[in-house]
Amino acid sequence: MQYLNIAFALLAVLAWGGLFFVYYRERIIPWFVNRFTRDKPPKASEENSLFGGAAPLPFKYETEEQAKEKREKEIALIEAALQAEKEAAMKEDEEEAPPSSAAQSKEDKPSSQKTSS
Repeated sequence: MQYLNIAFALLAVLAWGGLFFVYYRERIIPWFVNRFTRDKPPKASEENSLFGGAAPLPFKYETEEQAKEKREKEIALIEAALQAEKEAAMKEDEEEAPPSSAAQSKEDKPSSQKTSS
């Protein structure tokens, strides 16, 4: 009796699997084809290629000199940006700074003259 129950369970699972496959086969078959087949390489066109129809490379190796020049340019740009930020901050500080002591003494003199008269 126990083997008969296992056989019925397997039969039911197979029946459900078959019904599922029949119902969704239009979606399942293209997915399996896409999943388990190789992709075709992209077709090269004259517009997108640097070498006249050859497939473009996914990356480009740099020589040590080119990499060093690139790093130096990036460092120079960063230093220039930092210098510009420092200058802008100094200008803002100068604008927000209180008036100089000479200007304060000129302002103080009229007030002292008004009190003495």
